[in-house]
Amino acid sequence: MSEEKKAPAVGRVMKLQKVPTYSRVRVRDWGSIEEVDDEVSFNVDDVVTLWTNCVEPDNTFAAVELRGVLGATPELQWLPEDAKVEIVELPRFAGQPDDLLRGLKPMKAPEGSKGVLVTADGFHPLVWNCDPLFSPVQGWSDPETSVEVLLCALNVAPDDGVLRPQLLSALRARYARVVKDEDTYPPRHYPWRGTLQPNRSLLEYLRG
Repeated sequence: MSEEKKAPAVGRVMKLQKVPTYSRVRVRDWGSIEEVDDEVSFNVDDVVTLWTNCVEPDNTFAAVELRGVLGATPELQWLPEDAKVEIVELPRFAGQPDDLLRGLKPMKAPEGSKGVLVTADGFHPLVWNCDPLFSPVQGWSDPETSVEVLLCALNVAPDDGVLRPQLLSALRARYARVVKDEDTYPPRHYPWRGTLQPNRSLLEYLRG
């Protein structure tokens, strides 16, 4: 099995680009930090949460892509894809949807989610700036994948204003669609029904 196809493991040191989103990692080496426009507020050996897939930087001439991470504050910060990190915790499901959604009050969709042109209006920045999360929140991904991604995001999402309510409201909507499909629910292959550990295919999906 090639190095690229090996499943990541806790304690393993690897380039940031190969780590699944929503993992917690310890920064070991900055990589091409000079390619990052903004200074980060954490240090080597600090633990951060990986929040986005690799994205193109604003600088057209940059040699590497960037990934958004969360440190001690809920603001998104950026590290180069070739930074070396040690995996502290792989993505995990936050729990069973029924438990997480118990007592959840209805919430209006963000204003920017309506109409033909989707805008950032009303979305929490950590939703708007995270492609693997924005699609499930909007309902663009299939319901099964959406539930799994949202459960992983909720496990590490900071308690920052409207963020968690938006994620939970999206989970309720996608989970309702899963439950309504009597032909596929409750199948054994939904890992969140019996474990907090995502399967390898979801980890690959979250790596981007």
